[in-house]
Amino acid sequence: MTVIRLAQIERPEYYDVARALRNIADEIERGEYGDVISCGVALLGDALEVFGAGPDSEPPMVAMLFNAGALRFAKNLEAGFE
Repeated sequence: MTVIRLAQIERPEYYDVARALRNIADEIERGEYGDVISCGVALLGDALEVFGAGPDSEPPMVAMLFNAGALRFAKNLEAGFE
C-alpha cells in the first residue's frame, strides 16, 4: 500500500505585493539598507505606474535607480552562466 502525504506549500511573502512593500518599509525603518535617500517603485496593475520617493526622487534619479537595478539583474544573470 502506498501512502501519499500532502503538504500545503505557502506562497512566499513576496507574492503579496502589499506585504512585500510593507516588509521593505520595515527593513528601511530598521536601518537595514543604511541611509535611504531615494526609492523607485514600478507597479503593473490596470496600467503601469511609476513612483519616486525620498528627498532625492526627481525623475532623473528614479530613472537612474531603475537602470542600475536592471544592470545588476543582468550582471547576476551573466554570472550564473559562467
